[in-house]
Amino acid sequence: RAVGGRAVLMTYPLGPTRDGADLEVFQAIRAQLDSLAGSLGTSHLDIASILDVEQPEMVYAVDMIHFNPTAHLKIAGMVLARLAAME
Repeated sequence: RAVGGRAVLMTYPLGPTRDGADLEVFQAIRAQLDSLAGSLGTSHLDIASILDVEQPEMVYAVDMIHFNPTAHLKIAGMVLARLAAME
């Protein structure tokens, strides 16, 4: 911050390979990131809530773990817009 850096905390989506994951824990992590961002005076970009609603094949590479290039571009655009809004 002292030299002008800005941080944006992000929530990773719950991928299709993690169907058995504890959703309550995942939602608690999202809430904690919101709280942490507020206490740090920065922003929390919940990409999980945006990407979780799309079809997995539109977001993930063939391994169904990593994002595909289209999702990376979408995330980059969201981060850039959030950083610009923080200006």
